[in-house]
Amino acid sequence: MKNEWYMIGMGDHLECATKDSIGAGVWEVEEILDRQREEFYENHKDLKILGLHIGNHEWRVYQHSGLNITKWLCEQLHCKYLGLGMLHVFYVGRQEYTIYTTHGHTYARFPHTKLKAITDLERMILADIYVMGHSHQLAYLIREKYIFNSFKKELELREIFYILSGSYLAHWESYAHKRGYEPLKLGSAVVTLYGEERKVEVKLIP
Repeated sequence: MKNEWYMIGMGDHLECATKDSIGAGVWEVEEILDRQREEFYENHKDLKILGLHIGNHEWRVYQHSGLNITKWLCEQLHCKYLGLGMLHVFYVGRQEYTIYTTHGHTYARFPHTKLKAITDLERMILADIYVMGHSHQLAYLIREKYIFNSFKKELELREIFYILSGSYLAHWESYAHKRGYEPLKLGSAVVTLYGEERKVEVKLIP
């Protein structure tokens, strides 16, 4: 079976600092927002993008002007606008996987408390895989849970994955540096779904 690779944008694709934002980002940004939008399009136009989530940075523009710049990016890239969160169902060969993705929201500062924020999502929605942005942490956790298989009419012990999708924000001289946050590993999470057997692999790519 041929491998197919797709991207889901987890939000905060652009630095949308305003004069009312926390910190001095509006004065420190290297490119104005319109130029950032152009560069984002050029860097992503050749990728297979399933959709983009709105992040809290893009939300600032919507809050102040009513313009949803993430929808604008989706229209340019011909992909789906995923809003605040989306449940996806993937059929790979003979297997079915459910994945809930969201930009997310948490004030957590430590890896274990950030992971708690994503595991808390199962109180709202059930999925095989959870993916959350926002925290800048690149990490994942696997738990095992019993799930009833209605087709086989038996309990299955199934792995549930909780993935923090990482970021590409440099630490030194950033707001994270200013607040004394620890430097975080930059990169993205890559999830591989298998079709012949029920199998999930997660790799953290710098």
